[in-house]
Amino acid sequence: MTMRVLARMVVVIGILTLSVTLAQAGGGQGGGASEIAGAYQCYLINGVNQPHVVNTEDASDPTGTSAKFPARQNVALGSGRLVCAPVFVTLAPGSAPLDSTDTYPSVEHLKCYDAFDPRLLLVRGPKVTTWDPLDVEDLRVGTPVFLCIPSAVTPPRQP
Repeated sequence: MTMRVLARMVVVIGILTLSVTLAQAGGGQGGGASEIAGAYQCYLINGVNQPHVVNTEDASDPTGTSAKFPARQNVALGSGRLVCAPVFVTLAPGSAPLDSTDTYPSVEHLKCYDAFDPRLLLVRGPKVTTWDPLDVEDLRVGTPVFLCIPSAVTPPRQP
């Protein structure tokens, strides 16, 4: 999976989620959460090539506390690679506790973690139709590969 594909996925998910929050359910270090709201499970797809060229601009926190990513001009889109479904996430028994989010700045990005399970490699997912502003397309959903959760992104912390 290339960084280009991952970057595309993050842009698409960012468009879909204008506002996400972490659910505080107690427990963990410093009163951290045991559930995460606003998460997405992302599945591989094999979409068709799109004839669209777009411009992108960072739409994160206008107050300036978030790290800004560079704008991109004349980005030629290729094929759809991921479809992401909203999911509820809870900690499995024995998992390390989640960090407290009480002091986080604005949470408006998504951070995606590898969530590939090789036991699911040969499992065929459902046939679906995806509807978005760029295309309406019939395809088969593949293996889940990423779990994306709401995240604050700031300039580097001072040592």
